[in-house]
Amino acid sequence: MAFRWGRGRIRFQKGQGGVRRASRGGAVRDADRRGHRPGARRPESGRGGRSAPGGRCAGQGRSGPQTAVPPTERRRAAGPCRGPTGRGTWFVSGVHDTVLRLRRAGPGRDGAFLAHSLNQAEPGSGRTRAAPRTGSTCVSQPPLRRRRLPPLLALRHFEAAARLGGFSRAAEELGVTAAAVSQQVRQLEDWLGRPLFARHARGVEMTEYARRLQPALTDQFDQLETEIRRVQEVTSEFGLTVSTLASFAGRWLLPRMERLTAALGGRQVSLLAASTLADFNRDGVDVAVRYGGGRYPGLVAHRILPGRMVVVCAPAMAARLRSPADLARVTLLHDEIDPAGNFVDPGWTDFLRHHGLSGVDGGRGPRYGLTFLCLDAAAAGMGAAIVPLGLAVDALVTGALVRPFAESLDVPHDYWVVYPEDREGARPIRDFLTWIQAEAECQLKALPPPRGGG
Repeated sequence: MAFRWGRGRIRFQKGQGGVRRASRGGAVRDADRRGHRPGARRPESGRGGRSAPGGRCAGQGRSGPQTAVPPTERRRAAGPCRGPTGRGTWFVSGVHDTVLRLRRAGPGRDGAFLAHSLNQAEPGSGRTRAAPRTGSTCVSQPPLRRRRLPPLLALRHFEAAARLGGFSRAAEELGVTAAAVSQQVRQLEDWLGRPLFARHARGVEMTEYARRLQPALTDQFDQLETEIRRVQEVTSEFGLTVSTLASFAGRWLLPRMERLTAALGGRQVSLLAASTLADFNRDGVDVAVRYGGGRYPGLVAHRILPGRMVVVCAPAMAARLRSPADLARVTLLHDEIDPAGNFVDPGWTDFLRHHGLSGVDGGRGPRYGLTFLCLDAAAAGMGAAIVPLGLAVDALVTGALVRPFAESLDVPHDYWVVYPEDREGARPIRDFLTWIQAEAECQLKALPPPRGGG
């Protein structure tokens, strides 16, 4: 008697060790409790010396014999432990205390044995009960869905080239070469079976098909980027990257990093210090603190600290400065935020002109490229500095610097927290905004008055 499945014929033999099976080549293995060891003798089961065939995988306990399952039963009896697989081998499941019954097939089946469904034994009894066809070991799988989509990398390169109007600018945005962009576009053209760009000696020009395809792709990529960012923002691992001027990062944010991290629930905070405006998409920046007029297209802006220019000096020098006219007798320290000339704060010349002190030379004295260097020089008694009030507030509260008189210079610049409009609902950004507004308000309330009154 034999049972045929697949391409081989399997012969079942019954011996002392239980049901044995011979592979196509004639080698005999035991499917018993000792885990498929040839010639192993089965211990008596306790019911009249009869034993039920079964197998035990390595690492399994002696209680709860495993079940040998032919390939036709693999999906229904898949378990945590499986025996050797391959043509003409048994498949071992992890169903507890089961036996494999072989029933004789009726006429028309070549007189073969068919592997019957698993029968699960009731613990503590000699009876067996039929296991359901779909049990706890059966995991339903979702239907397969094959999407007919072109390569996503080729789509990304085409979208950038079509949106920016050429391969060179697309290469600059994607951080690759123009030849790489052209190659990806050609792959997309081959997949679509039609040209997307007409290539000329002076450049490339989109076809009508490409003009219709580009807006939809741009919208979908924008939506995908937004949704991925939203999913990342709700996880605890999501950190916060803050872009700001080096002086504000070193003088205002760094001393408060411990409180900021606690306010963000332990999220990692990274500081990107630069004198240029950050690109939120390219630089991976989440929020920025900027010194300016507060008008930033596409960004939400919240004012946090005043930018009014005030005169500060060391406490020992304050006695020599009773009024702005006394500035002629001290060294003037200059703060130039951007030495390249893109943006320079109103300085001593504007202050002296505003208060009618044309006789005082506002151009003399050393210059510093960073505001916190100017503040440190003033605190060391090297001269008087004119700086934004919001950046000097900590030194004024602690007493490291003082305002010798109340006169100041109003400017159309303040410190602002800005972030993209589509990230307004992000929890880390909301927490950062709430925290920095509370910190700024607390410091401004503790700000001491100028020495000269006002």
